[in-house]
Amino acid sequence: KGKNEVKLELGDFRKLIKKLPDSSIDLILTDPPYPEEYLPLWLSLAEEAKRVLKPGKFLIAYSGQKFLPQVIENLGKHLKYYWCAGLYHKGPTAQRFEVNMWNRFKPILIYYKPPLEKQTEWIEDIVVSEAPNKEMHEWGQSVEPLIKLLKTFSKEGDTICDPFFGGGSAIEASLKTDRNFIG
Repeated sequence: KGKNEVKLELGDFRKLIKKLPDSSIDLILTDPPYPEEYLPLWLSLAEEAKRVLKPGKFLIAYSGQKFLPQVIENLGKHLKYYWCAGLYHKGPTAQRFEVNMWNRFKPILIYYKPPLEKQTEWIEDIVVSEAPNKEMHEWGQSVEPLIKLLKTFSKEGDTICDPFFGGGSAIEASLKTDRNFIG
């Protein structure tokens, strides 16, 4: 469509995000790592999201389920809870041996920086995903659900930030929906 700006930097997001001006981001759409050793990153993400998000704008993050209570607690220390949606994976799915579960559902956590400005578009709280795209990153996600979230929670020309851009699904979704991207 239009000409959109993409800015990418590799490194520790906790250092790199400090370069972003306060209240400069329209939406954070991200998929942080799920293992226990990465739980402190969720607190840093919430703290920086509170600073860089424009008032009334959203942080949307995929999350694993194993440490979901800790993730929710960390996000809630700096942002307001909006909703928990779900990503339903069609096709092959992961086995979680520690709980004997086939993991077909992934929480999509939606938080905002006050004051609340709810989205104008309606969306079902279960988003269906084809098989995740692992071609560029072992934790890669499919693009279509991200496009749906972008179209619902942002508008063309907005600036989207993904501090954990991995294989680039959020980059592709941002470009396909005419958004600017910072990763």
